Amino acid sequence: MVLLEMRPNWRGHRIHESSAAKRGISPKLSQAIGYVGSQYYPDKPWGETVGDFRNENLEALTFPDDEFDITVTLDVMEHVYNPDKVFQ
Repeated sequence: MVLLEMRPNWRGHRIHESSAAKRGISPKLSQAIGYVGSQYYPDKPWGETVGDFRNENLEALTFPDDEFDITVTLDVMEHVYNPDKVFQ
């Protein structure tokens, strides 16, 4: 509901969703033309695709600056040690 209100044309945006899944809001968000879902796999190289998702550490993302228009993190921030790095 918030996404529709704030960005009614969200499907035309580049969206990064951390902790994406095959359920919940992820399948809907994946309709965006520039969608990338990521998960955190500490034993795999950052930026590598693992299964259906890209492996990313929110404290040290491998994406170029300004890669996304919208970032979605649900039930994630309580798991990071340095939230200031994530928000940068």
